[in-house]
Amino acid sequence: ALVCDDLADAWRAFAAATGDDSPKRAHGVAGAWLERIRTLEHRHVEALELHLCAAAAPRA
Repeated sequence: ALVCDDLADAWRAFAAATGDDSPKRAHGVAGAWLERIRTLEHRHVEALELHLCAAAAPRA
């Protein structure tokens, strides 16, 4: 959520600087970034789950 807030702030600053604040352009620009963030978050959750499962596994 914090990353999305940061992206929204960055978009507003960019839109103000370029004078183009159309929602269509915002979605076009942000879409690829949001997909990348989702992918990274998913990978992070998977890695954390593996780590927690390994830590909880009984040692021989």
